[in-house]
Amino acid sequence: KTGEAARHTGAVGVEGTARAVQQALTAPCSGTPALFYRLLVQKKVKVKQGNQTSTSWKKVFDHYHNAYFALDDGSGVVQVHAEGELDGQLEQTFQGAPPGGPGLGSLASFAPPGLTSDPREEILEYKATESVIRPDSRLFLLGEVRGGTLGKGAKKLMVSTKGRDALVGATAKKAMGFIVAGVVILGGGAVMAIVRPVEERPCKAPLQDTVAKACLVHTEATHGKRGVGSDADKDEKFRRGEIAWKVTKKAKYELT
Repeated sequence: KTGEAARHTGAVGVEGTARAVQQALTAPCSGTPALFYRLLVQKKVKVKQGNQTSTSWKKVFDHYHNAYFALDDGSGVVQVHAEGELDGQLEQTFQGAPPGGPGLGSLASFAPPGLTSDPREEILEYKATESVIRPDSRLFLLGEVRGGTLGKGAKKLMVSTKGRDALVGATAKKAMGFIVAGVVILGGGAVMAIVRPVEERPCKAPLQDTVAKACLVHTEATHGKRGVGSDADKDEKFRRGEIAWKVTKKAKYELT
């Protein structure tokens, strides 16, 4: 619950509706009202080396407009500080040539000071991609609460506009495992499952629900693509471990 999250300290995951606490921002490309936006500008360049010519896209700059807003599920609000790069999905509202004229157009004011280009490159075109969090959008956020405000902790603030299941699923697909340390699951009756390559081992006490004694560990041999690093496409055998428990009491649960 967002009202409970506001009184919590430490890592927490909550879902609710994003509410403006000040005048909404205006996204620079589409004019979309926003609580937070990201602006990524890239350039397509041509480089000639001897008799060979190559083209590629390169990042020019990546701008994040930090902002405060509130998240509310009806139980009370928790203040959110969206700062720097967020981990997860935002809503894409624009992609194309920068508006406002040739080159960077009206986006030139967002470029960092001292921005230069390699004299060996010929710039063929620019592309801007804009992504936002809209006012009144439904969000799931995973971060740390300090002083009543939810924001990033040791890692980036994680955000999903498609709910908690979409965020956890995307993270598991990318990393072949979702490790939650000291995260409070604010909502009774939720079931969390963690799938990661592991060696078979007994269930340890920190994973046990002391109310329902519902801890369960199951491992089995399987094969497939782990999807991590340089071996992302390698088909290999490994042990698939599942650790699941049902939360029957509001508390702090840890995976170690």
